[in-house]
Amino acid sequence: GLFICLPALLNAQELKSISLDSCYKMAIENSTLEQRRNINSYIAESQKKDANSAYIPSASINASGTYQSDIVSIPIPDIDPLPLGQYNVTLDVEQLIWDGGVSAHMKGITASTENVENSKLAIEDLNLRNRVASFFLTISLLKKNYEVMELHIERVQANIDMMKKREADGVANRGDVIKLESEELTANQSLTALKFDREKIIQSLSILIGQTISPDVVCVLPENIVDKQSQSIRPEFLLFDAQQKIINDQIKLLNTNNLPKVSAFVKGGNGLPGLDMMRTTPEWYYVAGVKLKIPLTNWKSTTHQKNEYLERKSLIEVQREDFIRNNNIEIAQSWNEIDKCREVIIADVGIVSKMKEVLDIEENRLKHGVSTTNDYIIELNLYKQALMNQKLNEVKLVKAIVNYKLNLGDI
Repeated sequence: GLFICLPALLNAQELKSISLDSCYKMAIENSTLEQRRNINSYIAESQKKDANSAYIPSASINASGTYQSDIVSIPIPDIDPLPLGQYNVTLDVEQLIWDGGVSAHMKGITASTENVENSKLAIEDLNLRNRVASFFLTISLLKKNYEVMELHIERVQANIDMMKKREADGVANRGDVIKLESEELTANQSLTALKFDREKIIQSLSILIGQTISPDVVCVLPENIVDKQSQSIRPEFLLFDAQQKIINDQIKLLNTNNLPKVSAFVKGGNGLPGLDMMRTTPEWYYVAGVKLKIPLTNWKSTTHQKNEYLERKSLIEVQREDFIRNNNIEIAQSWNEIDKCREVIIADVGIVSKMKEVLDIEENRLKHGVSTTNDYIIELNLYKQALMNQKLNEVKLVKAIVNYKLNLGDI
């Protein structure tokens, strides 16, 4: 699958900018979800037509022929004995008048089954969005870290140039330059790792959405604003409802086993003998009537099956309760994560600002030869880490909001 997808992606135009919503849309279009939804609809429509066909008159041609060694003889004068060879050819037509509600309940089961399958697809849709969001936000975080690392390297390079001039002027030693150059190499190594990690995730997201994404893509993060909600609209609830509806329809269908069935029939044809058993020549004839069928011995089996269905309904209710409990936990945790990230980001802003002040002071001390290169590198890395922590928490906030919406089913 991967090797088939990649050539098609390589020939496509690269996306230079993406949003989370656009990735959702492209991933869903690139998946089989809609195709499978259409197949479910086609299957349900076929099954409904099949249920309706119960009221279409049924017709069949029946023929039989026999030759027998002897036949009943009637000792009446002037009455010819029946021939030993006999045949019967008929056209039988039957029309269902009332099936006890079987076809109606079958159509109800079909509709509920379609709802069950579509609810499962909706759950897959939500899981797909969750996977897309994970790739998208990871790409965004790696991009932010890459930018921080680039600024870090630029600062180190500027100080390498400064220290080389000081070395040339005889006021700095070679060791200070080497230490800064070592820091630059380490930073470049981290930059390379970030680049390859980002490209790997971009390739995964490209395959998922069916579009080629530029290595320098700009990820437009969604707004980090969300209102607290109390009502979950997860597709699992629709699945539970549809499963319950199927069982209710199955119970109704089961009850039809004990209801009378009414049909009309017409039978016509040619036979030897016909309806008049005394005739010795072929005869055309027909018979028409109404049939009534009343089951008398199904009630015991029906009772056992009904109890089984009721137990299944109870099981679904237990599953619903478990899901509600777990879903409420996930919603509460994701909202708490939102609150935490907002508070942490406020602190990050202050920490980064203070670390920047300390770094500027240390850098100025380094320029005037009153600080060591080791002290400067320590403060430089502390500032870089504080900045990366801030970027991480900004993405974490967006991720918490996305998770909150997904846990609510708000897509």
